[in-house]
Amino acid sequence: MKFTKIFGKIDELNDSATESRAALWCERIAFIFLTVMILFAPHSIAVTQSAWLIGMLAWVISLFIKTDFFPPRR
Repeated sequence: MKFTKIFGKIDELNDSATESRAALWCERIAFIFLTVMILFAPHSIAVTQSAWLIGMLAWVISLFIKTDFFPPRR
């Protein structure tokens, strides 16, 4: 119950409106790691770089999921 409220707030802040659950989760992960990157930037370069890499990977995966990169075969 608590997590649905937390994820609802994250979706509000992130402005996520996708029909794919996998893309929604990837966008949530990217947003969370973007926030981690911002919070830890003054403290730790390693955490900042790791958060950036994980967030970018999640974002790229969500782009592949949302678009029709691989068209269906005929």
